[in-house]
Amino acid sequence: MMQMIKLTQLPALLLVVLLSGLGPVACGEGSSGFDYSKPDAIVVAIHTAVKEDKPILVWNGLPSAWRTDINGLIREFGSKVDEKAYDSVMKTARLAVGILADKKTFILNSAMGQMFMQGMQQSLGEQVELVTENYDLIVTMLKTVVESDLGTAEGLKRCDLGLLIGKYGPELMRLNKAVADLDLPGSEMKELREALASAEGMTAKVDSMTGDEATITLIMPGRPDQPTQMKKVGNRWVPAGMAAQMPMMMAMAKSELAGMDMTELNDSLKLAQAMLPMVDKAMEPLEAAKTQEEFDQGVMQMMMMMGTAMQSQE
Repeated sequence: MMQMIKLTQLPALLLVVLLSGLGPVACGEGSSGFDYSKPDAIVVAIHTAVKEDKPILVWNGLPSAWRTDINGLIREFGSKVDEKAYDSVMKTARLAVGILADKKTFILNSAMGQMFMQGMQQSLGEQVELVTENYDLIVTMLKTVVESDLGTAEGLKRCDLGLLIGKYGPELMRLNKAVADLDLPGSEMKELREALASAEGMTAKVDSMTGDEATITLIMPGRPDQPTQMKKVGNRWVPAGMAAQMPMMMAMAKSELAGMDMTELNDSLKLAQAMLPMVDKAMEPLEAAKTQEEFDQGVMQMMMMMGTAMQSQE
């Protein structure tokens, strides 16, 4: 993402917003009472999504046909994945996430947990406290995958991103902001911070509107004003460049998915599936632990069991 967010870069910004989990509890068309009738509505939606944690406004700001197409890609993927293998992997993942959620104190106080935190402290210094402070948010992010429709093959076939954004958004947004606040190196972190800051300060004014076409000026603090052509698609206003490109992009995505060879992915899932009974067995003591001592013993048993299994495969 460039230093200045342009409306023609909305797909990238939308990805940041949606995958970052910005979202309210409610979801669905018209649930917020937001006015999408004006050409600058998507700008207001982006600004509000970041500032007030309401990304459903951005999702609902897309033309309904686009939302249908995006959901359709996920559902098509669900129809291609090996159902039994995928569900088995996700079942074990839910068990692991459940342990992370229910045994937080034991995990952080375990020898392995202490070693992990020491390593993080070497990298982050005093900021390591943000890791423990946001532990629950990290678990929520994992729950977004394993406990939602993404957690089963059948769920993938009926997946509605609007529902996921609405249900899991607030916690994930707080995690995203916490990550952005970390003084971590790398261009991705810099771009994330710039994207959030720019979106929060973004405003626009409508210059002209004729039928389904309009011109707006995008305004951000410290940046040159940016005239942008807008196009009405269905009952939603989007950047004209995006309106022209999206049909081709979706056609390419559908074609690629239709021709995708899922053999390698499904073989990997089946390979993992064969090991899951052992993994589930290894996690049973952790799930059942009532004291720190029992949990630590469970960790040792799990490490020994996994080590033995790895040696047997050599």
